[in-house]
Amino acid sequence: GIMNEHNVAIGESTCAAKLWAAPVSAGGKALLEVSEMSQIALERAKTAREAIQVMGDLAVKYGFYSAEWNVDNPYGEGLVKGEGGEALTVIDPEEAWVFHVIPDDTGASAIWVAQRVPDSHVAVVANSFVIRNVIPDHPDFMYSANLWTVAEKLGWYDSGRDGPYLNFVHTYAPKRYRSSYANRRVWRVFTLANQALGLPVDTNAYADDYPFSVQVARPEHKNQFTVQDIIDIQRDHYEGTPYSTGYGSLAGGPYGDPNRFDISSTDDMTIWEALQGDFP
Repeated sequence: GIMNEHNVAIGESTCAAKLWAAPVSAGGKALLEVSEMSQIALERAKTAREAIQVMGDLAVKYGFYSAEWNVDNPYGEGLVKGEGGEALTVIDPEEAWVFHVIPDDTGASAIWVAQRVPDSHVAVVANSFVIRNVIPDHPDFMYSANLWTVAEKLGWYDSGRDGPYLNFVHTYAPKRYRSSYANRRVWRVFTLANQALGLPVDTNAYADDYPFSVQVARPEHKNQFTVQDIIDIQRDHYEGTPYSTGYGSLAGGPYGDPNRFDISSTDDMTIWEALQGDFP
């Protein structure tokens, strides 16, 4: 994450997208990727809303390209789609937003949407998009003018069939091959934030029964996370759940150390699944 002198801060999480684009330097049509967009926004913006508008406008005008754009890579087009879009958490001292951006269908522009996180709520982005029903002309949403039109052109959205609210996740995100890679991390943070939620750990690929954000249940702290809460979440390894990767757990391995070196780009949750026989 990065922050400017106005306390506007941006965090990043790469997400799977149905559309992808290549940069001009590789024969594509797009000029900007996520780090450039973030830096330019923080050079110009004094609020989260301003930062989102700067990034969105630039992406639409100059084109946004994917973190992984080379379809000739050894892993094929699946990896390109898996790295096709970006989600940014954009905050200032007053507001917090989640921003999603993907290339458009021409490879020369972009599609984007942002949703405000309600006060005293927490939202989680774990390498999958989380903005669902986008409400037109609502103060808690910002979006590109082509959000609906591109989806209609590609046959991914129909107002008569789907209603006025475009579901960004269903429309522009492919189903992850192993969706619990993302969804279980969201489940864990939401559960730590509010124990009374009762969210199911097993959900569908899009986590449709998870909300965009949840109320933080900390009445002794005005329902806000403390610094210690954030530290504890960052240090969490699913302790006390069947998915624990600590000492004595199946996924903890022979030494019970949850902090491992890179293991072929998988995470501890996927290791647990592999040990349960849910891995090819």
